[in-house]
Amino acid sequence: MQMTADELLAAFRLPAESLVGLRVTKKELGERLPTPADRRLVSDLVESCTWVAVLKPTTCGLAAVRDSEREYTEIAILRLVQRSPEHRPRLHEALHRVIPYPVVLISSASTTPAPHLSLAHKRRSAGTTATGFLAGEVVSTDDVPLVEAFTDSLVVGAGDPADLYACYDGWIARIEALHIAALTGVWAVPRTSSDLQRRRSALATYTALDAERLVLIRRAEVARQMSARVDCNLAIQALRQRLNALLPDLNLEPTP
Repeated sequence: MQMTADELLAAFRLPAESLVGLRVTKKELGERLPTPADRRLVSDLVESCTWVAVLKPTTCGLAAVRDSEREYTEIAILRLVQRSPEHRPRLHEALHRVIPYPVVLISSASTTPAPHLSLAHKRRSAGTTATGFLAGEVVSTDDVPLVEAFTDSLVVGAGDPADLYACYDGWIARIEALHIAALTGVWAVPRTSSDLQRRRSALATYTALDAERLVLIRRAEVARQMSARVDCNLAIQALRQRLNALLPDLNLEPTP
C-alpha cells in the first residue's frame, strides 16, 4: 500500500478541536536535547517539524490518566520531515525522550517520502523534571509495508479506549500487529489484555531470535573455514525452528 505521510496523518481523523498547526523550530528541539551529538542530529537531519495536534480530554473526549508511574494528560501529534532517513531511529528516540508528553511521530524524508510512524510509552520521573523517561523501546513501523486494515484502525477512539493511555497503547498494539501481519500474513488486533501480553512477549522473543539469525548469516558469509560455516548454518537452522514454533503465539483470530 503506497501512501504519503499526509495521508497517514489523515487516517487518524483528528478532531478539529485538537488541531494546533504550530511550527517547532530546530532551536526549540535542540536546546532540550542533553548531548551535543543529539543536537547535531537535529541540526543536520531535521528539515521541518510541525506540532499538528494535541489530544486531551477537552479536545478528544478521552480521560486523562495520572498515577505513580504514568501521566497521560495529553498526547502530542508531530509531523517531521527529515533531509534523509539517515540515523532515523536515533533521531526519533531522542525526540520521544525529550518531548514531555507521549508523542505520535509521523515522519518522512525528502529523499524517500514513504511515511514512518513511531510511538513510545513514557513513565513519570521520580525527580522534578517534566520530561519523564521512556518506558521501554520506541515502537515503529520501520520499513514494514502499511496495509489498509492498519491505517483504517488508526482513527482516534477506535476500539473504544477508556482513556488517553489506552488509546496510545492501542496504537502501539496496531504497530505490533502490522509487524506480525508481515510475518504471518494475518492482520489481527488483540481483544483482551492476556492476548496482548502473550503476543508482545512472543514478538519480543521472535525479534531477538531473528536478529541473532541475521548475525549468524553474516558470520557464515565471511567465514573462511568450512567448519565455521557449517556450525553457523546448523545454528541458523535451529533458530529457524524456534522462530517457526513462535508463530502460533503471534497469530490471533482475524479481526472482523
